[in-house]
Amino acid sequence: MRNDKTSSQPADESPFGEITESSFKKEVLLNDTENLLKALSSLRQSENKYRLLSNQLEAILDHLPGLVFYKDLNNRYIRVNKYVADAHKKEKVELEGVSLYDLYPKEQAEAYYQDDLAVLKGGAAKLNIEEPWQTDEGLRWVNTSKIPFVDENGTPAGIIGISMDITERKHSEERINDLIRRLEKEKEQAQEHALTDGLTGIANRRHFDITLQGEIDRLKRSKSPLSLIMLDIDFFKKFNDRYGHVAGDHCLKYVARVVKENVGRASDFVARYGGEEFAVVMPDTKTRGAQIVAERIRQAVAHLSIDLNGSGTCNQVRVSLGVVTVYPGQSESYEKIVDLADMALYRAKLNGRNRYEVAVHDTGPATPLEETSGFIELFWHEDFNSGNSLIDGQHKKLFKFSSQLLSALSGGSPQVECLLLIDKVLQETAQHFYDEENLLRIHRYPLIDEHRQIHLGLLAKAGDLSAKFKHGQLTLGELFTFLANDIIWHHMHVEDRKFFAYL
Repeated sequence: MRNDKTSSQPADESPFGEITESSFKKEVLLNDTENLLKALSSLRQSENKYRLLSNQLEAILDHLPGLVFYKDLNNRYIRVNKYVADAHKKEKVELEGVSLYDLYPKEQAEAYYQDDLAVLKGGAAKLNIEEPWQTDEGLRWVNTSKIPFVDENGTPAGIIGISMDITERKHSEERINDLIRRLEKEKEQAQEHALTDGLTGIANRRHFDITLQGEIDRLKRSKSPLSLIMLDIDFFKKFNDRYGHVAGDHCLKYVARVVKENVGRASDFVARYGGEEFAVVMPDTKTRGAQIVAERIRQAVAHLSIDLNGSGTCNQVRVSLGVVTVYPGQSESYEKIVDLADMALYRAKLNGRNRYEVAVHDTGPATPLEETSGFIELFWHEDFNSGNSLIDGQHKKLFKFSSQLLSALSGGSPQVECLLLIDKVLQETAQHFYDEENLLRIHRYPLIDEHRQIHLGLLAKAGDLSAKFKHGQLTLGELFTFLANDIIWHHMHVEDRKFFAYL
């Protein structure tokens, strides 16, 4: 007989017990809750971490020694550090969302905004912008760097800015620049003193050496003549021995002043060569011109009437002079030119003093000195050009006729011929002034009335000189001073240059 064991549980019942819908839902809910708690815990950790990082960032920004700010695309603050808030005398939170147009004058706010837009448009940082910053305490200076930032989509969102106060540095730079300017001025004064004779106030030997060598070099390029006059006070040692060094110093000062006053042209150069010896460098001057200037100096020193009693030779201070002229094509060195002038000066001493002698040398001009066509020619230089063909053409004509007049007078031309030349110069001058004034009116020169008064004064003086010549009272020195100094130098080179920019 088979013994079958029959199970008491139903065929469809799970061996692990009964699973109901209710128990399944509880289990799912439990799992969800557990996951949610884990998510909440993770979120809190993230928030704490973010808050910690935010606080750390806030601390860093607040302790940076500068103004840090975030601005949006509408020129409004998103975030600022305490230095920005302190600068505006507000709390940081009060500035969030505030536009710069609410904090600054419109023009200043607009300038900041346009600068931001330029950074955003360029897409690159703009670093180390030095700019003034007007505050309640006064003007400050900041060094600003601006960096564009984007949102999570890569779209430009605004500007991060960092401004460092560099006011003290700027003040230090200003003090340094002031010091540099003062040192440069002192250097210029020192250089001037280094080139000036301390007693007489004219150029010293070093300045003479530099100038003469420069003129020799220029002569090689310009092919124009160069003259040198060396002069020495006669019996000066005896004068010093009798009256003392103080009186001797006064004598040197008087002679230096007279030499400078009687040279005439701005381009001529007067120096104390050493002791009681002086030198005159005369660019663009022929031998005859140098002779006339030497004689004018000799007479002027004699007219000083400085007492020389006790010298055993004459009653008043006199000078002896040596003249040398170098012409185009010659290649004399500095030493040769000075030696020639010194030899001529020595010959003047041997021939009785109180006179001038002209150096004789093999490389001189082919024609005798007496046959030179003029004593001093007025040479046109390129820096006289205004750029206007009418003005420049008339200026050149005045140079030409003035040189012809000076040559005629110095060469002893008949009075009638000289009068014709004087009238020609006056006519050309008057016509030039008239045309020049019309041109200045067209170009609206603001100083035309002042310029016209100068013209009237020059024409009046020219008329007086013409009258003096007719009566035999005009000296060559007066005419030369008027043409070379008043007309050419002071008017053409100084006053006329003021209107060049308006043409």
